[in-house]
Amino acid sequence: MHAVCDGLLTHPRDCAAYIAMGDAPVLVDCGSGEGRAPLLRNLKKLGVHPRDIAGVLGTHCHYDHLAGITELRRHNPDLRLSLHHADAPAVEDADQELTCAGWMFGRALQPERVDDAFTGGETFDIAGLSFDVIHTPGHTPGSVCYRLEIDGKVFVFAGDSLTPSCDRVNGVRRDWERTFDVLADMEYDVFLPGHASQINNPYYAALMLPGPAPVRRAAVRALRRARVPFWHIASFQYRYLITPFARLTDIVPHKSSS
Repeated sequence: MHAVCDGLLTHPRDCAAYIAMGDAPVLVDCGSGEGRAPLLRNLKKLGVHPRDIAGVLGTHCHYDHLAGITELRRHNPDLRLSLHHADAPAVEDADQELTCAGWMFGRALQPERVDDAFTGGETFDIAGLSFDVIHTPGHTPGSVCYRLEIDGKVFVFAGDSLTPSCDRVNGVRRDWERTFDVLADMEYDVFLPGHASQINNPYYAALMLPGPAPVRRAAVRALRRARVPFWHIASFQYRYLITPFARLTDIVPHKSSS
């Protein structure tokens, strides 16, 4: 299991993407594509070429998590993309609003096919690996987490499921609150967020605590009793403050973007 992409590893606009080595490599998310050169270098260090990758499992439809599929498919046109059915149309139609591509990142997303559309609750077998698909809406209607047991450890790929969103991308607070209750009830060894910076989110921090699920549930309950006003603060940040920050990265030279 390796992290191959993130805002510090590849490009400020990239999510955290992870590669699981099964019979063939499988990517969970693939970044924005703006850090394509360092992503390819990171893959090469692991002995992986894009043509070797069996598939990309998307946690949701946003630009910073999935736009990189375009670059990967230049090397591997048959590369499969899997996504929850509620988010799939935004990717296939290149919806600039729902993917955040236009209004947040100032970019034009290309339409991309979705090969497998999940409903949640199924187990997806690929390259000898079995990923449990857990529907965790709130950030987007089709946000999912993937649960994978490999080498005796259980990994949960959380994407942005615990990141407050806004109504502009159909983020729903009530769904988001149900989502972190679902995750708090899970047993796992390693909890992998969709961005390294998400440790600043108190709910991610609670769910990344070591120990059994009751410890994490107690931490989440404490946050809820304290009525941490996180949804309102972070939703405002998501809608109004991240956009200029994302575009500020155009001004600052970044060696890895070439």
